[in-house]
Amino acid sequence: MVATLIKRIERAEQDIGDNPCERCNNTTVVVDSSGNINVIKDQGRLSDEAAERFYDEEQPDDRCPLCERQRVRVRVGWSPGSSAKRA
Repeated sequence: MVATLIKRIERAEQDIGDNPCERCNNTTVVVDSSGNINVIKDQGRLSDEAAERFYDEEQPDDRCPLCERQRVRVRVGWSPGSSAKRA
Protein backbone atom coordinates (compact mmCIF):
# COMPACT_ATOMS: atom_id res chain seq x y z
CA MET A 1 0.00 0.00 0.00
CA VAL A 2 2.78 2.46 0.93
CA ALA A 3 4.64 1.74 -2.32
CA THR A 4 1.48 2.57 -4.29
CA LEU A 5 1.06 5.85 -2.40
CA ILE A 6 4.69 6.80 -2.98
CA LYS A 7 4.29 6.17 -6.72
CA ARG A 8 1.18 8.39 -6.79
CA ILE A 9 3.00 11.17 -4.95
CA GLU A 10 6.00 10.88 -7.27
CA ARG A 11 3.70 11.21 -10.30
CA ALA A 12 2.10 14.31 -8.77
CA GLU A 13 5.52 15.85 -8.15
CA GLN A 14 6.59 15.08 -11.74
CA ASP A 15 3.53 16.93 -13.02
CA ILE A 16 4.75 20.06 -11.23
CA GLY A 17 8.08 19.94 -13.04
CA ASP A 18 11.70 19.25 -12.27
CA ASN A 19 13.24 20.94 -9.29
CA PRO A 20 16.94 21.71 -9.71
CA CYS A 21 17.44 21.99 -5.92
CA GLU A 22 19.88 19.30 -4.73
CA ARG A 23 17.94 18.90 -1.50
CA CYS A 24 14.44 18.65 -2.98
CA ASN A 25 15.05 16.86 -6.28
CA ASN A 26 13.80 13.24 -6.28
CA THR A 27 12.63 13.50 -2.67
CA THR A 28 9.36 12.31 -1.17
CA VAL A 29 8.33 12.87 2.45
CA VAL A 30 5.72 10.52 3.92
CA VAL A 31 4.16 11.16 7.34
CA ASP A 32 1.85 8.35 8.38
CA SER A 33 -1.22 8.64 10.58
CA SER A 34 0.91 7.83 13.65
CA GLY A 35 3.28 10.72 12.90
CA ASN A 36 6.17 8.54 11.72
CA ILE A 37 8.31 10.39 9.18
CA ASN A 38 9.89 8.68 6.18
CA VAL A 39 12.00 10.46 3.58
CA ILE A 40 12.84 8.76 0.30
CA LYS A 41 15.70 10.41 -1.59
CA ASP A 42 16.80 9.02 -4.97
CA GLN A 43 14.93 5.77 -4.23
CA GLY A 44 16.76 5.30 -0.91
CA ARG A 45 15.29 5.76 2.54
CA LEU A 46 16.95 8.14 5.00
CA SER A 47 17.57 6.97 8.56
CA ASP A 48 14.90 7.85 11.11
CA GLU A 49 17.06 10.61 12.58
CA ALA A 50 17.98 12.08 9.18
CA ALA A 51 14.35 11.93 8.04
CA GLU A 52 13.20 13.81 11.13
CA ARG A 53 15.86 16.51 10.64
CA PHE A 54 14.95 16.82 6.93
CA TYR A 55 11.26 17.21 7.79
CA ASP A 56 11.88 19.65 10.65
CA GLU A 57 13.97 21.91 8.38
CA GLU A 58 10.89 22.45 6.18
CA GLN A 59 8.55 23.43 8.98
CA PRO A 60 6.25 25.25 9.62
CA ASP A 61 5.00 25.54 6.02
CA ASP A 62 6.67 22.62 4.14
CA ARG A 63 9.17 24.98 2.51
CA CYS A 64 12.72 23.97 1.52
CA PRO A 65 15.34 26.02 3.39
CA LEU A 66 17.57 26.09 0.26
CA CYS A 67 15.31 26.87 -2.70
CA GLU A 68 12.27 28.08 -0.70
CA ARG A 69 9.85 26.05 -2.84
CA GLN A 70 6.87 24.72 -1.00
CA ARG A 71 6.47 20.94 -0.98
CA VAL A 72 3.26 19.58 -2.44
CA ARG A 73 1.19 18.04 0.33
CA VAL A 74 -1.05 15.11 -0.55
CA ARG A 75 -3.36 13.73 2.13
CA VAL A 76 -4.44 10.13 1.67
CA GLY A 77 -6.88 8.25 3.84
CA TRP A 78 -8.69 4.99 3.87
CA SER A 79 -11.24 3.31 6.09
CA PRO A 80 -12.79 -0.11 6.63
CA GLY A 81 -14.74 -1.08 3.57
CA SER A 82 -12.64 1.02 1.22
CA SER A 83 -11.09 -0.47 -1.89
CA ALA A 84 -7.71 -0.98 -0.16
CA LYS A 85 -6.57 -4.58 -0.38
CA ARG A 86 -5.58 -6.41 2.77
CA ALA A 87 -2.40 -8.44 2.90
